[in-house]
Amino acid sequence: MAFIFRYDLEGLGFATAALGDGERTLELTATFHRDSLAEFAESVVRLTEGAGAAHAVFVDEFGEHHVEFRRAGEQVALSVTRHPDASNRELCPLGESAPVFSVSTTVTELHSAIIAALGRLLEVHGVAGYRAKWLEHDFPLEAYRSLAGA
Repeated sequence: MAFIFRYDLEGLGFATAALGDGERTLELTATFHRDSLAEFAESVVRLTEGAGAAHAVFVDEFGEHHVEFRRAGEQVALSVTRHPDASNRELCPLGESAPVFSVSTTVTELHSAIIAALGRLLEVHGVAGYRAKWLEHDFPLEAYRSLAGA
């Protein structure tokens, strides 16, 4: 099963990310309050360079999802945990988090998936168009170039 990572700008300051293994997929909402795509891409850069762990956060209107990357050799385990904010306690009690998804892949598949997602965003929006839709953050061009050269 191949690792899947998709990232689509949905409107001004909103995006939808999806990650999965072909059988199961988790969709995450991201807002411009945090540069989630850059964090995800930079995490993949670090893992590609040999880091054993990395972290990215996707902030939505009601809390956030933390993506933890753990590398062991060529294998990478991703685990996603939901962290609620004070306005949405029904998801889980204030201050608590809940694991919501996990998937395993290889460094190579993770690398290929993020390169494809970033390339597609550049093709559709370009650097200036991405910035215009994402509002607060530039396209993660440095991470993209680093991954493309890897």
